[in-house]
Amino acid sequence: MTVLRSGGDFNVSHVQALDRQLQKYAPLYEHICLSDVDVPGVKCQWLKYKWPGWWAKMELFRPDIVGTVLFLDLDTVIVGPIDDILKQRKLTMLRDFYRDGTRLKEGLGGGLMLLPEQDRAEPWDYFSKHPETYMRTYPRGEQHLLETYYLGHAQRWQSILPGQVVSYKVHCRLSQSPFDTRSKVPVGARIVCWHGAPRPWDCAEWKYLYDRTN
Repeated sequence: MTVLRSGGDFNVSHVQALDRQLQKYAPLYEHICLSDVDVPGVKCQWLKYKWPGWWAKMELFRPDIVGTVLFLDLDTVIVGPIDDILKQRKLTMLRDFYRDGTRLKEGLGGGLMLLPEQDRAEPWDYFSKHPETYMRTYPRGEQHLLETYYLGHAQRWQSILPGQVVSYKVHCRLSQSPFDTRSKVPVGARIVCWHGAPRPWDCAEWKYLYDRTN
């Protein structure tokens, strides 16, 4: 499942590009996009709330969405079969690629989440009662909420599937220069997570993914 709130950094073409990757590497996976606009070629469900930007992701926790949800950020790149990822059944989150428990206290990231239905109820109940208050208190996004409810018991992708889920900035980029976006994907990687700038479509060697002919 993906989420698109139009008018920001992401648009319909990014949903379609990720859909093509899912068709290639997970052809039996049903991709649904929660969106406020129609996405040609992609099955969509309408967003019900007007929560801005990344806060639209909180609609993944709605009680009318049944079953287990595998969520991917729209700037995620799939580079191999994700069978092992799709086999998971327990609540699974990203370990923050910088706050990984070594130099900084461990944190969670929401770019790739496996969310069983029963694990979504409590965060939804809390957030949906006072969304405006929460968004003002934590303006940088839903990360604090996810850590409040999930830090103590969620599986981490990096622990259960070592090397399969990597960060572009941490594991792939060959230089830390903002002007050098060359990269090399580690052997065995299946998903590359992108957090912040640059986006994959900003990098010459990844732009082909956003060409409709591919």
